[in-house]
Amino acid sequence: MNKHTLRAFALGIIFAVVVLHFTVLEREPEIPINSAKERMTEAGFVVLTKEELNDLEKKQMEPPAEEVKTDQETPSEELKQITLEIKLNMSTKKIADMLADGQIIENATEFEQYLIEHGYHTKVQIGSFELNSEMTYEEISKIITKNK
Repeated sequence: MNKHTLRAFALGIIFAVVVLHFTVLEREPEIPINSAKERMTEAGFVVLTKEELNDLEKKQMEPPAEEVKTDQETPSEELKQITLEIKLNMSTKKIADMLADGQIIENATEFEQYLIEHGYHTKVQIGSFELNSEMTYEEISKIITKNK
């Protein structure tokens, strides 16, 4: 191939890309709004107007007064107590899971991290321990390590 043939070939490719761009690739199918809403609803999406969205956002920003009152009453009414039985070679993860299942703590992973960060994970003792949901992580840790 010589220089002129190569230039002509390149110019032909550029021309073909430009023609394709303006004829085929630029066109997007126009979907009527009602049809688009129906498709979105069928796919499991919820379609809201801007007004509906703004109303929902306002409602989320304002906490209802009733929920605050029930949250304050709940902890005093629901004191949970368990007897935790720690056996030989029981992991701190298992202990934390048992406490979470007994509703003594809310987050097993967080309690396990507390034990590790404060050095209690190596001092856990075998035995039975009386625990309740009003105890702090520190109080629980000292009881199960017999570190009073």
